[in-house]
Amino acid sequence: TAIALLGPYEDYNAAVAFVGLDRNLTAQQILERFKPEDRTAQMNYILAIVYSRIGRVQDAVQCYLNSVDQEPSFRHRGNLDPEISVLIKRYELFKEEEELIYW
Repeated sequence: TAIALLGPYEDYNAAVAFVGLDRNLTAQQILERFKPEDRTAQMNYILAIVYSRIGRVQDAVQCYLNSVDQEPSFRHRGNLDPEISVLIKRYELFKEEEELIYW
């Protein structure tokens, strides 16, 4: 039902609905219509999930880091999503910052 109602708008909410149904390429197409500088933190975060799912790992990392730059709370949110937590661990994102805390 969400796809039927939101799909025609081709906006962030529609993209989220497509991601929820694992229709990642459609969500990607919607979100990529926005220029990178016009994307919100939420858009970058969802796009990071999409890119991770379709194997565009470097793009996923960049979108995730962009989302964190825009909205720092996404740093912790990333640990809750499997697609993002894998990136955080694999690429040791934020490791330098965490080491500084302990010294």
